[in-house]
Amino acid sequence: RRGGHDGFAPRDGDLCVSCEEQHRGRRRERHRDGAHHDPEAARLVFEARSTTREVGGGFRFLSAVLASALHNTATGAKLAEQAGNAWGGHLVEPPPPYTSLSHEIGIERIVALLDEHAFEPSVEGTTIVMSQCPFRELVDGYGDVVCALHRGLLAGALETLNAGVELDELVPFAVPGRCHARLRTTA
Repeated sequence: RRGGHDGFAPRDGDLCVSCEEQHRGRRRERHRDGAHHDPEAARLVFEARSTTREVGGGFRFLSAVLASALHNTATGAKLAEQAGNAWGGHLVEPPPPYTSLSHEIGIERIVALLDEHAFEPSVEGTTIVMSQCPFRELVDGYGDVVCALHRGLLAGALETLNAGVELDELVPFAVPGRCHARLRTTA
Protein backbone atom coordinates (compact mmCIF):
# COMPACT_ATOMS: atom_id res chain seq x y z
CA ARG A 1 0.00 0.00 0.00
CA ARG A 2 1.24 3.45 -0.84
CA GLY A 3 0.26 6.31 1.46
CA GLY A 4 -2.65 8.55 0.54
CA HIS A 5 -4.45 6.11 -1.77
CA ASP A 6 -6.65 4.13 0.66
CA GLY A 7 -5.71 0.58 -0.14
CA PHE A 8 -4.51 0.68 -3.73
CA ALA A 9 -1.25 1.78 -5.27
CA PRO A 10 -1.56 3.59 -8.58
CA ARG A 11 0.85 2.58 -11.30
CA ASP A 12 2.89 5.14 -13.18
CA GLY A 13 0.54 7.16 -15.33
CA ASP A 14 -2.59 6.28 -13.29
CA LEU A 15 -4.76 9.02 -11.89
CA CYS A 16 -6.61 8.31 -8.66
CA VAL A 17 -9.98 9.92 -8.02
CA SER A 18 -8.50 12.39 -5.53
CA CYS A 19 -6.09 13.42 -8.29
CA GLU A 20 -8.92 13.86 -10.77
CA GLU A 21 -9.84 17.20 -9.22
CA GLN A 22 -6.25 18.34 -9.65
CA HIS A 23 -6.22 16.98 -13.20
CA ARG A 24 -9.00 19.37 -14.12
CA GLY A 25 -6.80 22.27 -12.98
CA ARG A 26 -3.82 20.88 -14.98
CA ARG A 27 -1.53 20.87 -11.96
CA ARG A 28 1.23 18.42 -11.21
CA GLU A 29 0.91 17.29 -7.59
CA ARG A 30 3.26 15.50 -5.20
CA HIS A 31 1.53 12.86 -3.02
CA ARG A 32 2.49 11.79 0.48
CA ASP A 33 4.09 8.71 -1.09
CA GLY A 34 6.49 10.98 -2.95
CA ALA A 35 5.12 10.18 -6.41
CA HIS A 36 4.27 12.82 -8.97
CA HIS A 37 1.21 12.38 -11.17
CA ASP A 38 1.35 14.10 -14.49
CA PRO A 39 -2.24 15.04 -15.39
CA GLU A 40 -1.36 15.31 -19.08
CA ALA A 41 -0.27 11.66 -19.29
CA ALA A 42 -2.53 10.21 -16.60
CA ARG A 43 -5.49 7.87 -17.05
CA LEU A 44 -8.33 7.46 -14.58
CA VAL A 45 -8.06 4.30 -12.46
CA PHE A 46 -11.78 4.01 -11.68
CA GLU A 47 -14.97 5.91 -12.20
CA ALA A 48 -18.12 6.01 -10.07
CA ARG A 49 -21.31 5.24 -11.99
CA SER A 50 -24.95 5.28 -11.08
CA THR A 51 -26.53 1.85 -10.76
CA THR A 52 -30.03 3.17 -11.42
CA ARG A 53 -31.05 3.62 -15.01
CA GLU A 54 -34.16 5.63 -14.20
CA VAL A 55 -34.05 7.69 -11.02
CA GLY A 56 -37.81 7.70 -10.39
CA GLY A 57 -38.21 3.98 -11.14
CA GLY A 58 -36.97 2.90 -7.74
CA PHE A 59 -39.25 5.34 -5.96
CA ARG A 60 -42.29 4.22 -7.91
CA PHE A 61 -41.47 0.61 -7.14
CA LEU A 62 -40.96 1.33 -3.42
CA SER A 63 -44.20 3.34 -3.32
CA ALA A 64 -46.15 0.47 -4.87
CA VAL A 65 -44.65 -2.09 -2.49
CA LEU A 66 -45.45 0.00 0.60
CA ALA A 67 -48.93 0.98 -0.60
CA SER A 68 -49.82 -2.64 -1.35
CA ALA A 69 -48.54 -3.77 2.05
CA LEU A 70 -50.60 -1.14 3.87
CA HIS A 71 -53.63 -1.78 1.67
CA ASN A 72 -53.65 -5.43 2.73
CA THR A 73 -53.90 -4.70 6.44
CA ALA A 74 -56.93 -3.76 8.48
CA THR A 75 -55.29 -0.56 9.72
CA GLY A 76 -53.30 0.37 6.61
CA ALA A 77 -55.20 3.53 5.74
CA LYS A 78 -55.06 4.67 9.37
CA LEU A 79 -51.30 4.08 9.47
CA ALA A 80 -50.86 5.97 6.19
CA GLU A 81 -52.85 8.91 7.55
CA GLN A 82 -50.79 8.94 10.76
CA ALA A 83 -47.56 8.89 8.74
CA GLY A 84 -48.86 11.67 6.53
CA ASN A 85 -49.81 13.70 9.59
CA ALA A 86 -46.34 13.32 11.09
CA TRP A 87 -44.61 14.22 7.83
CA GLY A 88 -47.00 17.09 7.11
CA GLY A 89 -46.02 18.64 10.42
CA HIS A 90 -42.36 18.08 9.62
CA LEU A 91 -42.44 19.58 6.11
CA VAL A 92 -43.65 23.05 7.12
CA GLU A 93 -41.95 25.62 9.28
CA PRO A 94 -43.99 26.31 12.41
CA PRO A 95 -44.54 29.86 13.59
CA PRO A 96 -42.60 31.02 16.67
CA PRO A 97 -43.97 29.93 20.08
CA TYR A 98 -47.09 31.74 21.32
CA THR A 99 -47.89 33.08 17.87
CA SER A 100 -50.17 32.06 15.07
CA LEU A 101 -50.30 32.75 11.37
CA SER A 102 -53.14 34.40 9.52
CA HIS A 103 -55.51 32.14 7.62
CA GLU A 104 -54.16 33.52 4.35
CA ILE A 105 -50.51 32.86 5.22
CA GLY A 106 -51.35 29.36 6.42
CA ILE A 107 -53.13 28.54 3.16
CA GLU A 108 -50.26 30.06 1.14
CA ARG A 109 -47.80 27.79 2.93
CA ILE A 110 -49.94 24.71 2.33
CA VAL A 111 -50.22 25.59 -1.36
CA ALA A 112 -46.41 26.04 -1.50
CA LEU A 113 -45.93 22.62 0.14
CA LEU A 114 -48.30 20.95 -2.32
CA ASP A 115 -46.67 22.73 -5.24
CA GLU A 116 -43.23 21.60 -4.09
CA HIS A 117 -44.48 18.00 -4.18
CA ALA A 118 -46.06 18.21 -7.66
CA PHE A 119 -49.76 18.44 -6.78
CA GLU A 120 -50.21 21.53 -9.01
CA PRO A 121 -52.49 23.26 -6.47
CA SER A 122 -54.70 26.30 -6.83
CA VAL A 123 -57.12 27.95 -4.42
CA GLU A 124 -60.83 28.43 -5.06
CA GLY A 125 -62.40 30.09 -2.04
CA THR A 126 -61.89 27.74 0.91
CA THR A 127 -60.90 24.82 -1.30
CA ILE A 128 -57.46 23.83 -2.49
CA VAL A 129 -57.79 22.18 -5.88
CA MET A 130 -55.06 19.67 -6.70
CA SER A 131 -54.94 19.05 -10.43
CA GLN A 132 -52.11 16.55 -10.23
CA CYS A 133 -51.49 13.59 -7.92
CA PRO A 134 -47.84 12.52 -7.71
CA PHE A 135 -49.05 8.98 -6.95
CA ARG A 136 -51.85 8.83 -9.51
CA GLU A 137 -50.70 5.48 -10.88
CA LEU A 138 -51.24 3.93 -7.42
CA VAL A 139 -54.69 5.38 -6.76
CA ASP A 140 -56.61 2.77 -8.75
CA GLY A 141 -55.33 -0.13 -6.66
CA TYR A 142 -54.46 1.59 -3.39
CA GLY A 143 -56.52 4.77 -3.25
CA ASP A 144 -57.47 4.17 0.37
CA VAL A 145 -53.80 4.35 1.37
CA VAL A 146 -52.69 7.12 -1.00
CA CYS A 147 -55.60 9.41 -0.19
CA ALA A 148 -55.27 8.74 3.56
CA LEU A 149 -51.60 9.69 3.37
CA HIS A 150 -52.47 12.93 1.57
CA ARG A 151 -55.27 13.68 4.05
CA GLY A 152 -52.81 13.22 6.92
CA LEU A 153 -50.18 15.33 5.19
CA LEU A 154 -52.59 18.25 4.86
CA ALA A 155 -53.98 17.90 8.39
CA GLY A 156 -50.52 17.66 9.97
CA ALA A 157 -49.17 20.65 8.07
CA LEU A 158 -52.21 22.77 8.90
CA GLU A 159 -52.00 21.85 12.58
CA THR A 160 -48.30 22.75 12.73
CA LEU A 161 -48.85 26.08 10.99
CA ASN A 162 -51.33 27.14 13.69
CA ALA A 163 -53.17 29.41 11.26
CA GLY A 164 -56.72 28.75 12.47
CA VAL A 165 -57.42 26.59 9.43
CA GLU A 166 -57.98 22.84 9.35
CA LEU A 167 -58.83 20.22 6.79
CA ASP A 168 -62.58 19.70 6.69
CA GLU A 169 -62.57 17.06 3.97
CA LEU A 170 -60.39 15.65 1.21
CA VAL A 171 -62.51 14.73 -1.79
CA PRO A 172 -60.59 12.50 -4.22
CA PHE A 173 -61.52 13.26 -7.81
CA ALA A 174 -64.28 15.69 -6.88
CA VAL A 175 -64.20 16.45 -10.59
CA PRO A 176 -62.36 14.27 -13.11
CA GLY A 177 -58.61 14.52 -12.57
CA ARG A 178 -58.84 16.91 -9.61
CA CYS A 179 -58.97 16.38 -5.88
CA HIS A 180 -60.39 18.98 -3.51
CA ALA A 181 -59.12 19.77 -0.04
CA ARG A 182 -61.95 21.63 1.64
CA LEU A 183 -60.79 23.80 4.51
CA ARG A 184 -62.56 25.41 7.45
CA THR A 185 -61.50 28.07 9.88
CA THR A 186 -61.27 27.20 13.56
CA ALA A 187 -60.79 30.64 15.09
